[in-house]
Amino acid sequence: MARGKRPKLNPSGGAKPKQFTRDTATYKFRQRVLKYFATHSIKETLAKMYPGLDPAARETKRKSIYYWRKMSAKVERACISSKTSSMKKLRPVGTATVLPRDT
Repeated sequence: MARGKRPKLNPSGGAKPKQFTRDTATYKFRQRVLKYFATHSIKETLAKMYPGLDPAARETKRKSIYYWRKMSAKVERACISSKTSSMKKLRPVGTATVLPRDT
């Protein structure tokens, strides 16, 4: 190895391909899960909505469902319009930075 050069992380020299392992649920999907969970147990809900998960991922989804239930008012507000129901994250108005057109 030449002095001053770092070894490459990927043997082929290029960047590693993205794996897309993290996925966030839309508010529409969260609402569907919560409606199902209202009439069924958590085990039935997990089996129906997330089939074939390993135990660690299943536990994470279980915690997510309970969190969504806690925030159900926000989920219901988001699902009022079709525009916000397809979103994955809602931010208050004025949070984003808007650049002027001339830049």
